[in-house]
Amino acid sequence: MNGPVPNSSGSLSEFNPCHAPDSGVFCSGADSGHGSMQERKQKFFDALQASGAYGNPMNNREIVLGNEAGAELYGVAEGIRLSAVRSFKFKSGAGGRAMAQIIAAADKTGITLFGTASPFGKGGMNRKQLIEWYKRLGFTAKGADITRVPRR
Repeated sequence: MNGPVPNSSGSLSEFNPCHAPDSGVFCSGADSGHGSMQERKQKFFDALQASGAYGNPMNNREIVLGNEAGAELYGVAEGIRLSAVRSFKFKSGAGGRAMAQIIAAADKTGITLFGTASPFGKGGMNRKQLIEWYKRLGFTAKGADITRVPRR
């Protein structure tokens, strides 16, 4: 399994939130007041689904947010890895709205988000602009690596 796999209804409930696709490792985590890491990751995906997100029936690795953006999110040992976030229409604000949903779910469930800021396609932001965009969303950056700890 490489990411959120919707069942026939587009539900994210069949996704294994602790699968690390790059290594094949299944994670476990310590309790930090929100339950085990695995429970928190499942709650994160449940919160996204409750906000209207669903698995993309054309790409089983992608979650669709607000019918205007897609994200590839993976549960790994440290939290949730943002592998890709894309707006279906550049410069429409859809990426920011999608990230607001992702950040709200992470804050609600005590999940750390992390990834690497990488430009996506033509017409979008360059790496420097993308890093600044993530910083405005509350991420810290070390080079192109981005991290956002949950806020309460």
